[in-house]
Amino acid sequence: MPSVEPPITDGEDAPPIAASPIADAPPVAAGAFADDAASDEDSLSSEVSRHGGERALTSEALLRAVDGVVDVDEGADDVNAPGDVEVMLNDDTLTPPKERMKRMLFLAKMIGINVDTDLAPFLQKNGKKSIMITKKMILQEIKRRDPQIKIKNKKNTTNESLMAVLPDLTDARDVAYIHTQYAMIRDNLLKGVTVDMPSVQRKGTDIMRVFLLINMLPDLRRAYSLSQTGSNREMLDAGETHMSKFLQLLVRYFNDPSLEVSTPCQPSLHYSFAEPIACNKGEFELTEMKAKKLISDSRRYLTTMINDWEKSGNGSNQRLDNSDDDLVFDLWGRFVPETCDGDDRANFLRHLPHYWLMVWHLCDEGDLLRFTCAQLRNDHTASSLSAPPSVTRGSGSARKLAYQTLELQKEIAESVKNIGKAVARCADDSSYERASKIRRLDKLKADRYLVFRDSKCTNSSQEERDAAADYVKDLDEMIDSLKAELMG
Repeated sequence: MPSVEPPITDGEDAPPIAASPIADAPPVAAGAFADDAASDEDSLSSEVSRHGGERALTSEALLRAVDGVVDVDEGADDVNAPGDVEVMLNDDTLTPPKERMKRMLFLAKMIGINVDTDLAPFLQKNGKKSIMITKKMILQEIKRRDPQIKIKNKKNTTNESLMAVLPDLTDARDVAYIHTQYAMIRDNLLKGVTVDMPSVQRKGTDIMRVFLLINMLPDLRRAYSLSQTGSNREMLDAGETHMSKFLQLLVRYFNDPSLEVSTPCQPSLHYSFAEPIACNKGEFELTEMKAKKLISDSRRYLTTMINDWEKSGNGSNQRLDNSDDDLVFDLWGRFVPETCDGDDRANFLRHLPHYWLMVWHLCDEGDLLRFTCAQLRNDHTASSLSAPPSVTRGSGSARKLAYQTLELQKEIAESVKNIGKAVARCADDSSYERASKIRRLDKLKADRYLVFRDSKCTNSSQEERDAAADYVKDLDEMIDSLKAELMG
């Protein structure tokens, strides 16, 4: 049924109006209302009558609502009666208290208020970019405004499609109430929130500077070596643990502009290191929290690169007898020209920037690789296929039984491997090749997820995110190629 615009009369027959409680409320954004009554009267009149005329208002009524005067809709019996939105939000059975603020912010967005811009400082402080609108909110609001609208296939309908069929608010009381409540919520959320200036992101030279200083300064190196040492109760109560002392010392040295360092020439490591790179103090200010994050990132990235390097057969352990666990452990991640077929560590960067190769080299040069990556010897670890070494004195028979159990576990594990190899040989070659490709595809998808997450991490530098984004593209190409082979 087309909407009918009721006339606005002058004098005694004019409908009563009430003063708005939101004289200072912000104007509604373009598309719903406008500030210029003369120029937008016709467009507003057609906009508010879009979904039927049960509660359609004239453009003058809407403009008076924005200007500070609230018109009651024509069907209301009591001029002081609350609007439907106010009734809904104040009824705990219709809107649970914990969802009230989310619902109000959603309604404010729907009438054109730029909520994300207004609340940007609050959102930034909490690590968010915008107020999230859920499908459940939109469906509930559609049903409340017009129960006659039926949505088919709700699960597969996008939020944008749902909002396109959402009827407009036609009661000026609802609009006025949303403005008033939103202004209160906005002021409360922004109270005491300061707008932080964008921080300077760390660069590759800053990361290399940290490990150059650790290698160069004996007291800083000693503090780093003790940073993982346990602390006693007195140290914990005083807040002076070995880690905190190291972080304080690192921050002091890093932020000292008089300490100038540069990388050594390592053209075989990467062509970028053919000439020394100055790693002096720049705009980046290191703090204890940033230093802790940097050390944690170093452990994660180095461990991944080194493990891939060793598994590939190109590591320094490739020509060693694996029965000598101590020697294998000592050479983990170490570049020894005598046992390596050239320096190909750059092939294992994956999505990481090239300066992590220099971090690897500096840790290797300072004999800090195993400490930085938290690597333990085999006799300090336990797994489902091995028993941990005894730490108490026991009888000879008990030690002998433990040794026999360990040997039996090794034999079982070796038997399982042999059975798997025999089954693989008996299988059809094409089926085995297809299964291998499927496993490869699953591995590429898992890698892509991790790399994509790194490309969106705000704690990483822009250079790191760009490198990760480029690697995501490479992985997409490999995934598409492998899918094509499987489909063919």
